[in-house]
Amino acid sequence: MKRTIAIISLLIFCGSAIGQSVDDFRARYEKFTEEARKEYDSFRDSANARYAAFLAASWKEMKLMPAIPKPKEKEIKPVIYKDTPIKNNPVPIKEIIPPVVPAPSPKPIFPIDKDRRPKPNLEGVVKVFGTEFTLNYSSEFAGIISNNTETASLWLALAGSKDVEGILSRCCSYREDYALCDWAYLNFCLAAGDALAGAGSDNATVMAAYILSNSGFNVRLAKDRAGKTNLLFACENTIYSRRFIYLDGLKYYPVREVDTNQFVSEARYDGEAPLSLDIRSQQKFAVNPSEPRLCKASRLRGFTISVSVNKNLVDFYSTYPTSCINDNFMTRWAYYANAHLDESVSSTLYPALRSAIAEKSVYDAADLLLNFVHSSFPYGYDSEIWGRDRAFFCEESIFYPKSDCEDHAILYSRLVRDLLKLPVVLVYYPGHIATAVAFPEEVKGDFVLVDGRKFTVCDPTYFGSHVGSTMHGMDNSAATVVLLDL
Repeated sequence: MKRTIAIISLLIFCGSAIGQSVDDFRARYEKFTEEARKEYDSFRDSANARYAAFLAASWKEMKLMPAIPKPKEKEIKPVIYKDTPIKNNPVPIKEIIPPVVPAPSPKPIFPIDKDRRPKPNLEGVVKVFGTEFTLNYSSEFAGIISNNTETASLWLALAGSKDVEGILSRCCSYREDYALCDWAYLNFCLAAGDALAGAGSDNATVMAAYILSNSGFNVRLAKDRAGKTNLLFACENTIYSRRFIYLDGLKYYPVREVDTNQFVSEARYDGEAPLSLDIRSQQKFAVNPSEPRLCKASRLRGFTISVSVNKNLVDFYSTYPTSCINDNFMTRWAYYANAHLDESVSSTLYPALRSAIAEKSVYDAADLLLNFVHSSFPYGYDSEIWGRDRAFFCEESIFYPKSDCEDHAILYSRLVRDLLKLPVVLVYYPGHIATAVAFPEEVKGDFVLVDGRKFTVCDPTYFGSHVGSTMHGMDNSAATVVLLDL
């Protein structure tokens, strides 16, 4: 009995000591957190004050450079395959384009405090690419927008507002939740500025710049001679057919296209990063299905599949600019080919294609996929359809009635990589583009050698052809090989 009482007493004593220890730890933690918050606020306030000081200073006139024209290519008429013997010739290689390495995505300049949420008595609805996003705020924010007409004072007011910190936190959450690539997030922030501060107004431009810069993007504010505010974004890519300003060794592109010099503020944050045009994740826009397209494979009797595409995604792709990296025009196709097929398409198309190739050899499966592209997607010249050269993402080739050789090659490369898990390269001849596939076994046909590995030519625009056939007229052409992600 005495022993039991002693144990109980010890437990009571230990519990009391532990409780005191926990209380002491909590007090020290709360003190540390408060000190860290004050230090963070001081750093943030200092950075924003410095930014606003640059906005209040003179803006430097910068020369608007002429747009870099997209190189013109000759259009080669597609050829219908005739049942000729498949050769086994190496295709001479002019150049090998290494894989495009995605740049790190910009990260928020300051830690985003998700606990600082605005009072939800007012809301702005941001609609972009058919998808609605809600940003809540209080009357305090509305007063900031209406009471500040000078850029510097508006920036300081935005930086000091808990409403704005809540809005910024929500924007960053949307960016993550909807897997928005940099180009999509740029468009989202522009739409957010319009929704929150008056569409087309200078304050809307400043609001968009505030969200983007605090999200880690390298942007600058500019004005024309009339005082109209514009936003410039730095991009690691060279964007064709769009005027730009050289600043600090980077190309900055005006969001609102202009034709005169711009007066640019030197205001910036440390740690900013240029926008990338990589699209490595599926954009989670609201789904607006298109009219279904009937696809088929002529060599597989009775095989048809109806496929719809998300029209909101197609609308987004229609805004996507043609660009290259390292000023090499040959790099542009990788951005289209490395984008994954949207789940709204793959969830319907892939089960049907997997079933069709299930009992076939790898060669026969690749040949059937080639026939699928030949049979389902008629050829059309970009110059006749668009009046200019325009590459398609896979979903666009399915959505639009006609597509050309680069579009067929991009789509076929995606199908082979996803369904057969085989490496694929793009093979560019002057005026024409095909693919080549690295088969796991020896396959007869024309080929390119890349680092000693054989890639057999598969031409999705050589209608009726088989694996290994090079389109007539391309036989002796030196090719540029574009390496792709698996």
